[in-house]
Parts: sequence; C-alpha cells; structure tokens
Amino acid sequence: MRALGILFILLLTGLWFCNCTYGQNLKLAAVSVDSANQKILGKYHLPKGAADSLTASLHLIQLSNSLIADGYLTASLDSVSIDSTTASGHYYVGPEYKWGNVSINTGQGEFNYLKPNQKIDYQTRFRGIIQKLNNEGYPFARVGFDSVNIVAGKINGVMTLERGPLINFDTIQVTPQSPARTKFLAKYLRIEAGRYYNERLLRQIPKRISNLSYYELASPISLLFHNNHAQVSFEVEKIRVNRFDGIIGVLPNAGSAGKTLVTGEVDLSLQNLFEAGYGFDINWRKMREESQSLNLNMLLPKVFNSPIDIIGSFHQLKEDTTFVNRDARVSGRVELAPGINFNVFVNFKNGGLLGETQELNESLSPFNADFNLNTYGIGLSVDELNQTDLFNSGFYVRGEFSLGNKKINRNPVFDDEVYESLELESAQYQFEGEFVGRKVIGKKLQFFERFTIGAIINDNIFKNDMFRLGGAQSLRGFNENFFFATNYALSRSELRFFYEESSFFFSFFDQAWVAFKQDNLVANDFPFGFGAGVQFGTPTGDFVFSYALGVSDDVSLQFNQSKIHFGIVSRF
Repeated sequence: MRALGILFILLLTGLWFCNCTYGQNLKLAAVSVDSANQKILGKYHLPKGAADSLTASLHLIQLSNSLIADGYLTASLDSVSIDSTTASGHYYVGPEYKWGNVSINTGQGEFNYLKPNQKIDYQTRFRGIIQKLNNEGYPFARVGFDSVNIVAGKINGVMTLERGPLINFDTIQVTPQSPARTKFLAKYLRIEAGRYYNERLLRQIPKRISNLSYYELASPISLLFHNNHAQVSFEVEKIRVNRFDGIIGVLPNAGSAGKTLVTGEVDLSLQNLFEAGYGFDINWRKMREESQSLNLNMLLPKVFNSPIDIIGSFHQLKEDTTFVNRDARVSGRVELAPGINFNVFVNFKNGGLLGETQELNESLSPFNADFNLNTYGIGLSVDELNQTDLFNSGFYVRGEFSLGNKKINRNPVFDDEVYESLELESAQYQFEGEFVGRKVIGKKLQFFERFTIGAIINDNIFKNDMFRLGGAQSLRGFNENFFFATNYALSRSELRFFYEESSFFFSFFDQAWVAFKQDNLVANDFPFGFGAGVQFGTPTGDFVFSYALGVSDDVSLQFNQSKIHFGIVSRF
C-alpha cells in the first residue's frame, strides 16, 4: 500500500509539473511526518534553493533515495508541498536496518562478507565489489541476494557473486590510423592487447590525452566486446605544438655609454617525434657581451616497454670572462595517476674559472671557484593546466629536493694557502618549487600567476653555483641573470585581456625576494618589475611584445633603463 501511495504522489506531482511555471527561486525544506525522526532528516543537506519546481522536486526525491541507501529501507517521500517561496518534502523515515549475518557465495564456497551490526551502505559495500571486479577483467560482474530474511531489524542472508567472463583488451583503434601512434598511445594509456580489462583506465583516457600537449580527443570513446576481448576506439586530432622561437632584446649597454646592446635567443622545441612521444628541445641565449647559455633536453617515453620515461638534459653557462658552468642531468619519471608524476634524478655539475680570470687574480676569487657537484634527488609534480588552451582555469605544482657531495678543486694558479679556510668536500642540499595558476574572470579576463622558490644549503656557496634571476623568463625589467641568489622567492602576476582565442593584452607585476649569503657577506633585496605587453596570433605563429621597468636596491626607476622584448613564436 505504501508503494502505491508513493506512485500516486509522484503521479500527482508529475501532473502538477505540467502546469508549473519556471524561473522561480524556491527554498527547499525536509519535514518528517514523525517528529521524532526530524533529527535524522537534519543530517541530510538539501541544496539551499532551486530555480524551478521541477528541480526542487527532483532534489526532494533524491533525499528519500539517500535515506534508503543508508539503511532506512522503508523510508519514503509521502507528499510534496510547493508555494511561491518554498518547496517542502514530507517524509516517512522509519526504522534503521543493519546487517545481520550475510555471506557471499562466489561459486567456490561461501565466506562472511559483512560483520553483524554494521550500518547498511549500498554504495560503499556493493558498488565497491563491482568496481573492483570491473578493474580486474570482469566488466559483467554482478552481485545479488540469493536468500534474505529480516529479524529484529537486521538483514540476514546469502548473496551471490557472478563474475561473468574474463575479458582482455584487444588492440586499440585510433583514427587517423598510424602504427607508431597506436603503439605509443596503447602503452601510454596502459590499454595494451592481452591486458585484463580495466574500467578505471577507460575512464582516465580523456584526462590522459588532455595531458598530452600534441593530441586532443576528437570523438567519444567507443567500446566493442567480441570473443572475450574489448576493443577501444577513439579519434584524436593533432595539435601544432612544435615551436621555433626567436626573440630579440634591445637594452642599454652598461659597458658603453650611449650605445645599445642587442641580445638574442633561439628556442626550438620538437614534440611527439616519429609519432612515438619522443621530444627534443634546444635553447641558445646571448644575455650580454661575452655571456651566453645553451640548454638541451631529450625525452624518451616508456623505455623498454616499461612505465618509465627517461629525461636527459645538458646546460652550459658562460659568464663573460669569469667562469663557465656545465650541468648534466638524467632522470626517470613515472606517472602515478593522470597528471601526477614522480621522478628520481642524478645531476652532475662542474664549475670552472676561465683563464682570463686566473691571469688577473693572484689569489682565489672570493666569489667564484672550481668545483664538482654530484647530487641525487626526487621530485613530484601535479599538472591540472591545459597547455594548449590558454583561456582556461587550472594549475600546475612541482617540487624537487636533492642532496649530494660538493668538492672544491685546487687551481694550480693559486697558492695552497688560499684553500686553507675552505672545507674542500662538503654536503650540499637544494630545494626548488613552482606553482603556476590561471583563473578565468568573466568572458575575456584572466589572472595568471607563476610563483617559484629555491634554496641552497652549504657553507661554501660560490657565485658560479648560485641561482640566477632576471630577464624576460624570470624577473622582467632587469638584464638576463642579473641577480645571484642562495635563496629566492619570485612571484610573476599578470592580468590578461583576451580579444581572440590566443591573443591578449597583458599588464604584469613581478616581485622577488633575493638573498645572497657568502662567508660573512649577507644581503637581502626585494626587486620588482612591472610593465605591459601584447601577444597576438599571425599566420606563422604568435608575436609577443613587452615593455618592462625594474627597481631594486641598486637600480632606481629610470625610463632610459627600460627593457623591451619582442619576438615571434612559430608553431608547426
């Protein structure tokens, strides 16, 4: 009779829906027909309001479903009252039922699954069983009651577990067809032929593909079962992410009054080489006269059919006639979950004074030295930032910690006594962190933030082993690598106004804290830079122009010392 009553109420409610008006803002309320159970209803939270009577009634019906799922098996929505301001649901709550003696028949014998007096929670108990089996090769598994009886508010019985046939993945079908692309995506998505069916991996496909900057999902994912195999099919679209970037900087020449210095940068990035996920980057930059840097990076994905990516890098920095640093690093990266990566790495760094410096100094430079530094470290990153769609909200977080042995090398040009006060071998620790966030504000505005920090811990830190800040890629308004720091924090904030999909005007403010500590010399500075710029798309790529001014303890606000950066990024 109660079931017929509920159907009658729902029918009347449905007829009322046909004559209701929309656009209301109704407050929702839950009322127990038995006042003693009003406290139980109070534990369930309805939305604060609903836009119309249809939405309000659906929320009220959902509450009764939640009561049943939590063990109030006879709970029901007895009536709905709606006026101009409020939608009220009147509920019969009833007694709470708990598990008694329940066992599961798996076809291979019975075992106790639920302990007596446990609270009933269908979603946690039964869905958990099904999901576990779905992830272990049984997409058709189901659980049901073979026999059941209720005694004194407790449910006793025997449940049956039917796994269904064991299903393996078949070869994935990727459109457009390409053997290399199919092989790479199968390994990357972990959906390889012969592997057990795993529903969790299927749900992760859209997220994993969105983390690849060079592909986007162009169709829904389809699934076909045949002969105990599951074939996954989808379509991808290639994104132009290979990049050639040439930038020219025009700034005053501090060495020659009244003259300008032209700096430059060449940046080539090739991704998804051979459609197999390989990557290669090269960056060359001339910062000042007789100063330049070279960066090389290489990515080898899923080496030897393993889940490990190998990343190699090499960095060389020549600082005018003072020193040259070489830094080589090899790391292994594993994806823990979509967008979450863990890596371990080893780093070999060498710093050496140049011949010109050695000839001009009769004693060891108080700020630079010859050294070898071998470190080992770990890192973790979380990427929820869509790299291909600039106008979207998201974030990226990265942290790395390393430790190792630093050895100061004796230079035969200098007397041995200059090394007596130095600890020639010591432990060095280093930490670096980064946060990048984009927040969309309205239809055209976006707030962009990049925050980075770094710290080096060692009693013998030389300038040629310090962090470097300054320039278009770090602290705008200053020359490239202008600041030396043993510890730093840098915030780069931008307000962007988009007038096209990838074109925008922006204003920015960069604020840094720079700490310099060496022997008895300790210095802190809070430099900042500000300015504006524009980025707009062209048939060959993106054009970027920015105008920046910088202020620090040693640099005052002078418009004739402003920095102009412009260049074009060609994508193919």
